[in-house]
Amino acid sequence: DESGAVIPVSLENGVVKITQPSIKGDVNNDGKVRSNDAMLALRIAAGLMVPSDYQKWAADMNDDGKIRSNDAMLILRKAAGLAAPEIQPVATGSGESTVMLGESHGVAGERITVPLMVDNVHQLASGDICIAYDSAVLRAVEVSSDSEVLLQSNVAEPGMIRIAFAGTDGLNSKTVAKIQFDILADDVSPLTLKQVELYQSDALLVDSQKIDGVFSSWAI
Repeated sequence: DESGAVIPVSLENGVVKITQPSIKGDVNNDGKVRSNDAMLALRIAAGLMVPSDYQKWAADMNDDGKIRSNDAMLILRKAAGLAAPEIQPVATGSGESTVMLGESHGVAGERITVPLMVDNVHQLASGDICIAYDSAVLRAVEVSSDSEVLLQSNVAEPGMIRIAFAGTDGLNSKTVAKIQFDILADDVSPLTLKQVELYQSDALLVDSQKIDGVFSSWAI
């Protein structure tokens, strides 16, 4: 310093990292945008994996700071060579969609399948859905889909199911997914749609309403 005294100095080394040029939508960073990148984005949306900083950037196609099924849908469109869709007004009124879980029945020890239904499927391209149930009565086993969509589900948390699905355009079936449950007890369990976010092919939200379901044992 100005009086000649030694100033304590701490040293911190640095690193120079050489990386390949990044491509938006290339979630696995292999230099190409393919359907497997959309699948990774769906896994992130469903809470099945924790993304790296690069993956957060690459998967967030609409730059809204969140990774959802609409980002996976945009990645799919890019992988298929489809141009970015024109932005349309968010669907309202008669254009809204209804998500439904119906009534289901069985007895303890059986396995049942509960369909997740959506109407106005022609305007839907992707969605994020969260379903709650009583884990003392039911146990979610797996989620499958007959529709031509990419689908990822997370049933690891008891009492909760997270589903993320995406296609390049409108859906072709009102049954978005089929949820299999093991019946643990002869009782009643609500099947509650805790969160529903549906998107058009332009990645904008579609107005939606929810109709919850219920399971009740034949024994009661």
